[in-house]
Amino acid sequence: NQTVTVSVTIPNQDGTWRPGLFVRGEAALAGQSSALLVPAEAILELDAKPVVFVHLGGEAFAARAIRTGRQSNGVVEILSGLTEGEKIVSAGAFTLKAVKEVSGMDSHAGHGH
Repeated sequence: NQTVTVSVTIPNQDGTWRPGLFVRGEAALAGQSSALLVPAEAILELDAKPVVFVHLGGEAFAARAIRTGRQSNGVVEILSGLTEGEKIVSAGAFTLKAVKEVSGMDSHAGHGH
């Protein structure tokens, strides 16, 4: 549920509706479907592509490539790569990225050979 302020014009010949009266209503917006949203801080970049870390169970996590859509108020729409109900990492995702990048290096990485 979301609360919004709207302004509408309605017939009021008998004076039933008074200025400032609060009402509750529902609206269906054509062409709009529900979106899968994640916190913006959960999205990181690996190999120049947006990813989220998905919890696989226990202490296992995997980077998952995603395609993003609209962004607003600290959340980002996920268009593909993630399904509803999957658990993702938001706090601490940067740490997982660092571990993944370091673990992907060979034994000579960073030695200047």
